[in-house]
Amino acid sequence: MKILSAEQSRAADLYTIDQEEITSLDLMERAAYALFSFLEEHFPEDQAYHIFCGMGNNGGDGLVLARLLHQSNYPVSLSIINLKEQGSPDFEESLKALPADLNPQYLSEKDAEINLQPKVIIIDAILGNGLDRPLKGILARVVELLRNSSNFKIAIDIPTGLFADNNSKNELNKVLACDLCLCIQSPKKSLLHAFTAPLVGRYVLIDIGLNQEYIGNLKSDSYLLEKRDIEEIYRPRKKFSFKGTYGHLLILAGSENTMGAAHISAEAALRSGCGLATALVPSSSFSAFNIRLPELMLYAQDTEIHKVKGNFSALVAGPGLSTAQSSAQYLKNLIQAAPGPMVLDADALNILAENPTWLRFLAAGTILCPHPGEMKRLLGLKKFEHNYLDLVLAFAQKYQLNILLKDAISVLVTKEGNFIYSDFGSPALAKAGSGDCLTGIIGSLLAQAYSPQAAVCLATYLHGTAAKLAAEEGAAESVLASDVNAHLAKAFASLV
Repeated sequence: MKILSAEQSRAADLYTIDQEEITSLDLMERAAYALFSFLEEHFPEDQAYHIFCGMGNNGGDGLVLARLLHQSNYPVSLSIINLKEQGSPDFEESLKALPADLNPQYLSEKDAEINLQPKVIIIDAILGNGLDRPLKGILARVVELLRNSSNFKIAIDIPTGLFADNNSKNELNKVLACDLCLCIQSPKKSLLHAFTAPLVGRYVLIDIGLNQEYIGNLKSDSYLLEKRDIEEIYRPRKKFSFKGTYGHLLILAGSENTMGAAHISAEAALRSGCGLATALVPSSSFSAFNIRLPELMLYAQDTEIHKVKGNFSALVAGPGLSTAQSSAQYLKNLIQAAPGPMVLDADALNILAENPTWLRFLAAGTILCPHPGEMKRLLGLKKFEHNYLDLVLAFAQKYQLNILLKDAISVLVTKEGNFIYSDFGSPALAKAGSGDCLTGIIGSLLAQAYSPQAAVCLATYLHGTAAKLAAEEGAAESVLASDVNAHLAKAFASLV
């Protein structure tokens, strides 16, 4: 799904209005009904709401929603922030359509008192996606009062105070953070950016029927993965095939004290479909591997590369490897030999950060899988600023790499200059070994001749889905990386 700018979203509204020969007020009614339908389906029938409206079209959405809730006998209160003498034309029409017994409270500089019962849900319909300056005055005052309340908060389209596209010049401490954002039609970048996504909480996309042909023709460098995208990528196994059909993965991983990472990554690879897998690991671990993962073939890490036998179709390097000089030299030799497409993670990235000239040895399209700390080391930074994705993009294009920046919402920054967001993750993945598991899945898919972009997209879905399935059997806190591996079969089954 394309991620649209605020300007593109407004243009899609106008195009739909023109092509369907409807009014902007009709589209507002349509949007409000879609919001109402979501609330009706997901919240109790006696749930009380307090809707706070600005005087633009986002506020108009709130007015229509208030009317629909009221007509369906939901307890609803309404407050309007008195910003100016007159609101937008659609706001004013929606205000006139309110039933007589739904009397809004007007909040102003002189009177901004808000009384909220604890179980009332706040609905933020104050400002939409057109904001481009930090809040001040009565807006900032009302938002501060609401932000300090413990009530559950729902934002319509975007939390008030948040810019849709770029918040580098915003004052994020003035944003009305929400628990749930009902985002109209398409996601905004600020819902997914690591600095601003925590202010959004959970988001749900609300389809209001904007013209899809028009949206399809809009240019965007940013996309949000959906399950239907993954279903198009996934290739079920064919009846007439054999192990050689699905590739041979070579894995360089593990050191004396971190063999668990190597095992997790290798098992994830084998459970993700590659026909064969060979691991370069310390010889002291052979017995453990032969007992716990007998399907894996083994070579000692001091084996000369030309003596490692196999027609390898992809390489994984890094999980638990260590940054010792011997490991670094072996990694250098291996990536120069380039047995196939590569995915590098963990200590392989730390070695590259210490030896940045080696980045030139990486074949175009190589996948790096850093978490934010590893990415900062690669970039030579102590901390990320708001523009960190621009720096990641420049790095990816300089070395022609695909970089999967892992986070609660991960983003694949491609060598072609696109940002592909993956929000399939789970808090259950906040555990040691999760990254090793993901790397093994990606490597396995590369070995099966998925393209680098397809391998990453499919892997993030499988990884996150397996974690969710594991958590459903108990609790997210108790999920181990080995549990994620054990649920990969069910994750694949969800695509069939």
